[in-house]
Amino acid sequence: MKLGTWPVALVALAALVAGCGGGGGTSGSSATPTGTGSGAASSADPAVARLVPPKYKSKTLVVAADATYPPNEFLASDGKTVQGMDADLAKGIGRVMGVKVDVRNATFDAIIPGLANGKYDLGMSSFSDTKEREKTVDFVTYFSAGTSFYTKARGPAVMSLAALSTRRSRSRRARRSRPTRRRRGRSARSTS
Repeated sequence: MKLGTWPVALVALAALVAGCGGGGGTSGSSATPTGTGSGAASSADPAVARLVPPKYKSKTLVVAADATYPPNEFLASDGKTVQGMDADLAKGIGRVMGVKVDVRNATFDAIIPGLANGKYDLGMSSFSDTKEREKTVDFVTYFSAGTSFYTKARGPAVMSLAALSTRRSRSRRARRSRPTRRRRGRSARSTS
């Protein structure tokens, strides 16, 4: 069963408003036993707050993030507080919506099932929007990252991924996407 689209539309609107608002506050957050807390501050946008469904006005919005992917999401030095771009954005959305937010550390593979079964209200963890994932949840694409590579200074000019097909390469281990690359005439699986 696909989750309803109203929360996504509301969050997209709140993210847009949060991104366009003035920034005079601090970026610190208060820690709770389960993650990052954010109170419903007086900076709520009344027009956005009116759109928040009643069941969310009186509860804390639970946001899941896999805090193993800095700078997007990572744990603070206390080992409990989720920090990073996604946690900051979640707290900003909560402020604009006028609701409390609790960003919780969760394993990446548990976030979408947790959304589907109601454990989490929102997942913010550097997801790639795929057709398979869209069968279960809706996406708001607020950040797009591409594939990156670099060469030594005064090294060969490489202008595309296709140009790498005849060159030796090393790749950073990661967990998000796994394109197939050719290396010295044989297939090599990259985990970057």
